[in-house]
Amino acid sequence: MFLSDIFDQLTHGELSQISFSGQDDGFGITLGNYERIIPHVNLALTELHKRFPLKTGEVIIQQDASIGTYYLDYKYAQSNTGSTEPIKYLMDTVADPFVSNVLKIETIVDDAGDNIPLNDSTNEVSIFTPSYNSLIVPVPDPEVALTIGYRANHKAISLIGLEPDTEEVDIPSSHLEPLLLYIASRVHSAIPALEGANEGMSYYAKFIASCELIKTENIMNKATPANTRLCDNGWV
Repeated sequence: MFLSDIFDQLTHGELSQISFSGQDDGFGITLGNYERIIPHVNLALTELHKRFPLKTGEVIIQQDASIGTYYLDYKYAQSNTGSTEPIKYLMDTVADPFVSNVLKIETIVDDAGDNIPLNDSTNEVSIFTPSYNSLIVPVPDPEVALTIGYRANHKAISLIGLEPDTEEVDIPSSHLEPLLLYIASRVHSAIPALEGANEGMSYYAKFIASCELIKTENIMNKATPANTRLCDNGWV
């Protein structure tokens, strides 16, 4: 869907009772309000990507014997020619660069296609994730590449040159309602009055209920992709 579709829903729905929507002049959310609304839209999209597997990503780590902790950060990407890091262990390409959009590390697979245990203190070969974008390899093996599967964040909507009619928002229609409710909860909570705070809390409760309904109805289908990226990129 396009950003303008979201603006229309907000203007005639969740934000129709406040001047923020711009409905008084009949033009909906106008250019002058973009700076006020876009941060809320971006945060709402991130919240949904945290809660649901809307977008996944993969990046390959080429282990180094001298490195025990690896960070999924663009400064360690091979495509980052401007980085001064001495070892760039993230095996991406200029055509398909790693963009530091990790929300949660979910799977680790070696180049033989075997899943490696994650955060299992009872398993001696387990890899651990001390933070959302880092992992500790107890015994790094430079002969083995690791494919890291992660839950990815959305591409942030930029205010620069923004055209809502052509700005695509990659989110399924099934998740439009909680998106609108989360935006409304933040907008109303920002109103400096008790009434605004109460409305914000009310919309947030509706957002939680909408998310739970999606989970209950099992709308999301989470695929388990095969580990083919090493071959696809010619690394084996």
